[in-house]
Amino acid sequence: MSCDAEYFSTSGTAPQLFASALNFLAATQCIVPNKTDPYDEIPDIDTFDFIIVGSGSAGSVVANRLSEIETWKVLLLEAGPEPPIESDIPSLGTTLFQSKYDWQYTTKSNGDKQQGWRNGALSWPRGKMLGGSSSMNSMVYMKGRDHDYQCWDNEQNSNWSKEKVDYYFKKAENFQDMKLNKNPVVYQTYGHSGPLVVNSLNSTYKEITENLKESWNHLGIKSVPDINAAKYRGYGLSGIARVTAQNGHRESTYRAYLKPMINRKNMKIITNAFVTKILIDDNTSPPQAYGVEVEIGGQTIKLYSNYEVILSTGTINTPQILMLSGIGPKEHLLSKNISCIVDLASVGKNLQDHLYVPIPIYGDKPGIEDTTEEMFSYAKYLYNKTGARDVNKIVDGIKMVTKLVNTPYFKTINAFIPKIDIPECNQYEFQSDLYWKCYSLQISGTIFHPVGTARMGFDPEDSVVDKFLKVHGIITSASEI
Repeated sequence: MSCDAEYFSTSGTAPQLFASALNFLAATQCIVPNKTDPYDEIPDIDTFDFIIVGSGSAGSVVANRLSEIETWKVLLLEAGPEPPIESDIPSLGTTLFQSKYDWQYTTKSNGDKQQGWRNGALSWPRGKMLGGSSSMNSMVYMKGRDHDYQCWDNEQNSNWSKEKVDYYFKKAENFQDMKLNKNPVVYQTYGHSGPLVVNSLNSTYKEITENLKESWNHLGIKSVPDINAAKYRGYGLSGIARVTAQNGHRESTYRAYLKPMINRKNMKIITNAFVTKILIDDNTSPPQAYGVEVEIGGQTIKLYSNYEVILSTGTINTPQILMLSGIGPKEHLLSKNISCIVDLASVGKNLQDHLYVPIPIYGDKPGIEDTTEEMFSYAKYLYNKTGARDVNKIVDGIKMVTKLVNTPYFKTINAFIPKIDIPECNQYEFQSDLYWKCYSLQISGTIFHPVGTARMGFDPEDSVVDKFLKVHGIITSASEI
């Protein structure tokens, strides 16, 4: 047997044994292809019908759908490379944090809160590769609340009603949990012929999971077959989360939406393409977007759009690119020596994120990671913190979590809540309301779901895009389609 296999590279953050095994297999059996990025080249034309900036959870979908029209030339620009092998393996997603596949954002310490973290700063991972953060996230598939979508519709954002949003959820979904599909309520909750596979992961620790669910049941937190089918309202339910995965690998938007249409002749993907600004003609009224300035292979070039420039670069990069292009709060732009083309005060504002407060529970059995410290589990209380009043709600949630140690299963393992040394909180009685309030302020972190910095709305005074997701005050040539 002969072959020309080359060594397979990883991000460098996965275990060395794993990388060595892949290289060995590639060299001896030729079963792993050489991992080179096929998209890292400057296009041979400079004008497209649509230019999409960012290939994440939104950009990949838009690229797929637009390129279905064979007469449209579509360009997708991604600042990072193709995902590495670690991205495919669910448990290795976090190994990509702080690597070249991550934007490596870190929050800045304010010297007051989050002091339980090293240097008072939090890592804020954002995917920098095809598929964006969907290529390294936890894959949890939660559809959100009908009430929230209906509120959007009620606020003059027509076409965003819960019924219409649910229609597009189902159009995207391909639910493949055969056992749950036998449940008519669950079956009707999901779509079954879309490109995005939604399934349930097998668990090595099923017994522990079932014991934990039973413990929640004991506290009145009802266990349900599927949280989406139960119309999740943020409280009172527990269950196994559905995930975007199939056959043991991650189902990122790169896999679900980009790979299947790689060979479309009207579709061009360029990786390692860093867009620095949107090109805007401010001699028209209103100003018109007509292309992008982008760095590719050490060169800065301009690419032009016949119809639309679509910005889908996430909660951090989207307002950044808008402001670099002259769209944003005028006073702030001028302070950075950026000419203001459209004074849009809400660009970059309204940031929200999911916070979590980790509550370690120790017991007499080895934990999920089987560490020497015998940590059993982390019970994570999730809450979207928006003000001081919410700290009290977080305290209520923590006190509910701590009750787990008094349930039958946790008693069998002599579970207890350890006291973590946080100097700012040592003045308070352990597990008192004041202690937990201090604890939540000093040790709360993020589960990396930032949203809101390009808010949709009817009024340009408090939003960035309209109900069609078009930036207020900017036009395109899309009316010519």
